[in-house]
Amino acid sequence: MYENDWVPGAMVDPANPTINGAVTFDKQGDRVGQPWQLGIIGWFFVLLFTAVVSAARTTIRELFLISGTFGEDVLASVFFYPTTLTQLVDTVENEDARKKQNAN
Repeated sequence: MYENDWVPGAMVDPANPTINGAVTFDKQGDRVGQPWQLGIIGWFFVLLFTAVVSAARTTIRELFLISGTFGEDVLASVFFYPTTLTQLVDTVENEDARKKQNAN
């Protein structure tokens, strides 16, 4: 791996291996760990899901005149998505019944 001896204060001179007479400086070792391609695809779908749920929550809030902000929608979609989806379904299914109940 190295051409010179290990002497205190000496400069380390790495060996220059050759392939067909050409000097190569490729000192990379074997790949360690898993490739990230699958992880990137997973994160893409997580972010896509978050965007869809956030957009749905924003749309339903605007349709039923419920106060809130887009930032709240994104945070709820990221951290509390099961509760957020349940809330959306409950709002859509029961909003007419609530309006009739409040009118009486």
